[in-house]
Amino acid sequence: TLHKMADEAQFLSVYKIFKNTFQNAEFTFFARNSSEVFRDHPDVTVIPTFRIHQVLENLAVCRVFIIIGGPFFEEFKQASICTFLILSASALNCPIITYGTTAFPYQTGWGKQLFSQLFQKIQAINMRDKTGFQAVQDLGIRKNLALVADPRMVLTPSPRLRVESLLKSEGIAIDSPYTVIMLRHMKTQLPRWVRRSHAYREADADRALCALSQAINYLQPFSQLVYLPSSSNRSEDQAVFESLRPYLHVPDALKMLSNYHCLDGMGIIQSAD
Repeated sequence: TLHKMADEAQFLSVYKIFKNTFQNAEFTFFARNSSEVFRDHPDVTVIPTFRIHQVLENLAVCRVFIIIGGPFFEEFKQASICTFLILSASALNCPIITYGTTAFPYQTGWGKQLFSQLFQKIQAINMRDKTGFQAVQDLGIRKNLALVADPRMVLTPSPRLRVESLLKSEGIAIDSPYTVIMLRHMKTQLPRWVRRSHAYREADADRALCALSQAINYLQPFSQLVYLPSSSNRSEDQAVFESLRPYLHVPDALKMLSNYHCLDGMGIIQSAD
């Protein structure tokens, strides 16, 4: 999926790396949803994963199947999609690699067994962080496993002049310091698999919000405070934003920005104080 700014950046980085190496390559992206990020890339075809016949037709003719992001988690629907794609590519003799992927420690018996078998069918497993690398190692996978830099490091944030223009349109004074706050799911919005894998407790989320708010309250007299949405679903970020406001001494001091393309978001973060 491409619901998150970080997911858009993941796609763009891998696209950039492979396009620079194979200039004439064409790309097919299997996704649950489309995104505005594809509009600037006419050589990318987006196919919803539920269109099974189209997915199989493309796997039958593609040179390599690249898995990006963090799709390998213990949730039945997601695990089913991973299983279908990897087994289909393997049956069609399409080489499979992961690039810039991550994983969390596997805790269920079915998850350990399933993903151990799936990873064995992948010719090159390139994990972007030590947590993911260790999670795969703990499944008994040693062959073709490597720890690599996060591919998003190759992206260039939007230039400062564009960032300043965006901030001005939001009512942010560009000649004064500003601080960016960016969060993801909190409390009831957390997916069930995250709650399980991270031993989530509601009290932990409350303590985290309290600690974060103390830092924000300290900065408030010295800096403009902007909340940068991380999701294309604005209602999700709005819920997180509203859950944070009650902890602030001056709730209206925290301003929620519009939703931005990942390169603009990176530029806003880069320019922040």
